[in-house]
Amino acid sequence: MSINHSVGVRNLHFLNYPDGGIRQSQGETNNLKALLEQVNPHCVFVPHWGEGWPDHVNAAKIVKSLVSENVEVYEYCVWLWYYNVWHLDWKNARVLRMTEEEHRQKNKSIDGYVTPLAPCGNPWSGVLPTLLIKALKHHQELYFKIR
Repeated sequence: MSINHSVGVRNLHFLNYPDGGIRQSQGETNNLKALLEQVNPHCVFVPHWGEGWPDHVNAAKIVKSLVSENVEVYEYCVWLWYYNVWHLDWKNARVLRMTEEEHRQKNKSIDGYVTPLAPCGNPWSGVLPTLLIKALKHHQELYFKIR
């Protein structure tokens, strides 16, 4: 397992796929294709195949279908900890160890997602499993290089 010290994200782009309804045949996919052609990345990060969450799985399939074979593809883990995924490709695992500041920013982002309450008094995101929150707040990130 190798250790990376920085992912080096330079640009962050948001698309308007509908929550819970990401599909290959949507107009947003054409926008993503144009963006990838414009940015011409040397690597991309997509949700891990074992996520079990349909939007994550579909997003990964879409991105992998749009990038050329010479683009490195890494899968990252979000829900993987919740779904008992076996047969992981540990020889291609990568670990990102965060600085204290990076970890603080990550936790702030997670808290911003799970803390705000809807008018009914529950979090907007719903109540996420404790195991998932614990995994997300860890000081390290796990990635798998798939090509």
